[in-house]
Amino acid sequence: MQKVAPRIFLIIAGIVLTALAIEGFVAGRGNATEPVLQDLSKIAADGEYTDSYAKFGQHVALYDERACSMRTKRFSSRIHPDTPVRFIFYPIIPPNHSRLKQWEKIASQFAPGKPILKKEFPPFNDCLVFVKTKRYKKFGEVEKLPMMAEVPQVSGMLIPAEELPGEELKLLTNLMPATDWSKAVVLQEGAKPSFWWELVMLSLGAIFFGFGAGSFLFFQKHEKSDPEHEVTSDATGD
Repeated sequence: MQKVAPRIFLIIAGIVLTALAIEGFVAGRGNATEPVLQDLSKIAADGEYTDSYAKFGQHVALYDERACSMRTKRFSSRIHPDTPVRFIFYPIIPPNHSRLKQWEKIASQFAPGKPILKKEFPPFNDCLVFVKTKRYKKFGEVEKLPMMAEVPQVSGMLIPAEELPGEELKLLTNLMPATDWSKAVVLQEGAKPSFWWELVMLSLGAIFFGFGAGSFLFFQKHEKSDPEHEVTSDATGD
């Protein structure tokens, strides 16, 4: 029994991994081959979306409310225009968002062309939709971004914000402390559906099952033909 148990375990493990891989492939079929247009107004209200491979049409990017991850030199936290940027997070809202109308009303109180300080606007700290982008390579590029801008579209993979690595989620929670993170989502710009993990599980499943079943049959056949396992009787009558 001790010799059989490991082989049975390998066979069961192979079946389980294969089943999980197939389940992942089937679930992934819900992702289209092209990004699916999502309703930003709805997601900005409740965080629910219909497809992970998504795109948003016309929207407003709040670049001034960004969180930036940079590569600084060891033992130095000095930031300069050439500091390499790993990625940035910034919130996006639909063009008809009520906060924009509020900001436009405030801006109308100032003379045309006169710079308006950020402190003049009420803080925006409860957004539900963020974009993670790597399109900016140096901090100097990020510094030149406007406070906000209308963007034609952006696409990538949508994930719940709570699935981000701990360090990245901390960046966002510090940026928008009043956000309901159980509903917040992040669009990883440029990302596409990938089944590499399912392929790994499928490969391991095939290896485990094949090795377990093969060794089981091999040793079973070997044990049957082994003379030490054959029982003989002495019929000499001595």
